[in-house]
Amino acid sequence: EWYNGGWRLLVAEVRFKIPPHTQQIKFMNAAEREQLFGGAKRGGKSVALCQKIIALSMAFPGNRGLLARQNLTDLKDSTLVTFFQVCPSGLIAHHHLGDRMITFTNGSYFIYRGVGDEKELEKVKGIDLGWLAIDEPSEIDESTYLMLIAQFNWRLPSGLRPAYMALLACNPEPGWVKKRFVDVEVVDRIFIPSLAKDNPGLPDDYIPWLRSNFPADWVTKYVDGSWEISEGMVYKEFDAATHVIATMPSLKGMKIYGALDPAPATITAKVDVAIDYDFNHYIMWEYYRSERMLSDHARDIVDRIAWYMA
Repeated sequence: EWYNGGWRLLVAEVRFKIPPHTQQIKFMNAAEREQLFGGAKRGGKSVALCQKIIALSMAFPGNRGLLARQNLTDLKDSTLVTFFQVCPSGLIAHHHLGDRMITFTNGSYFIYRGVGDEKELEKVKGIDLGWLAIDEPSEIDESTYLMLIAQFNWRLPSGLRPAYMALLACNPEPGWVKKRFVDVEVVDRIFIPSLAKDNPGLPDDYIPWLRSNFPADWVTKYVDGSWEISEGMVYKEFDAATHVIATMPSLKGMKIYGALDPAPATITAKVDVAIDYDFNHYIMWEYYRSERMLSDHARDIVDRIAWYMA
C-alpha cells in the first residue's frame, strides 16, 4: 500500500523518482487480477504502469513479468523511457539490451516485447508470467491479450506464487478494451480513470490551451476522457446515461430491421433495430467479427434471426 510518501512492500519501501498522484495511488493499491488505468491524454498512464510493475517486482523477489506494446519502437521510445524516469537507479541490477530484459537487485526481472510482430509474439506465447503490463492495449488484438493472461503460472524461488496482475494503460478508444473494462463491472476486473486534471505535474495553462486550440470532439475524448467518441462517429450526441436503457421493452408490435455489411476476408458486421409505434429506435443486437468464413458468419446471424421468430 502507499504509505507516507512511499509504497510499503512486503520486504522494503520503494520511493519512486516521480511520486504518484491520487489516481495513481488508487491504481497502485488495486488488487484485482485485471486493471485498466487512464482514459485521457496526460493523465499519467505510463508513469502509473511503470510504478506498479516496479512495485510488483520488488514486493515478490524472483518475480517475472512482460512489458508489451503493439510496436517495439513505440515501447522503447515511450514506456521504457518513462520506466527509467520513474525507477530508483539502485533497484536495477542490469539492463540486458540484447535479450530486452531488465533485472532487479532482488532477482525479479521482466522482458519487453512488441507483440504486434508475429515472431516476437511466438517467443512469449509459452512462457509463465507473474505479471503482464501493456501500454495502449487498444492497439493489440484481444486474442493476444487473452492468450497472455492465460500464462499466469509463474512460481517464485520460494515456491510460492506472486499476486498475478494484468496492468493496462490506455487512452479512450473504441474496441475490446472499452467493452471488457468500461462497459461492464466484473469481479476481479477494475477500471481506474485518470484525466489531465488529475495530474499535478502539468503546466497550469495546459488544459485551457487544449480546450482553446483543439477540436471539440478531440477535447471531449482526450481531455474529458469520454469513451463514447470515436473517429468517424456519425451520432456524436450519443450519451450512455441518456441512450442506454436497463431493460429492453417487449418486441410485440415492433418492426425489426437489420443491416448487414459482409466481407469474406476482413470484418463482417450486422446491426438489428426495433422501431415501436412512436418511432423510438432500439438497437437490439450488434454482430462484429473478423477472420471467419462467411458460412460461420451466416450461421451466427441466422441463429439470431431464429431467436426473434421464437
